[in-house]
Amino acid sequence: MNKSKLVFELSKKYPSFDKDFIDNIVTMFFRNIARNLKDYLRIEIRSFGVFKLKFVKDRKFYNPRSAIYEEILGRDIPFFKCSKQLHNTTQINE
Repeated sequence: MNKSKLVFELSKKYPSFDKDFIDNIVTMFFRNIARNLKDYLRIEIRSFGVFKLKFVKDRKFYNPRSAIYEEILGRDIPFFKCSKQLHNTTQINE
């Protein structure tokens, strides 16, 4: 689900709120998560899940075009782990 679909679904569920208002709230939510991840903070939302950064180690790969082994440096990637409650809810609905 992307941001526009999320805003659309929320505006259907809560018709009393303006679509622009919902869009602003969703934007602020994602910006706060991104800002906290930049500061290497772990974000936990009860009954939803945890956002955190995971470090991926250096790795080598073979480039067949140049016939050279190259290296990708390690980096932090965003990671989301859903809570048990959210996992069980989505499993029932599928």
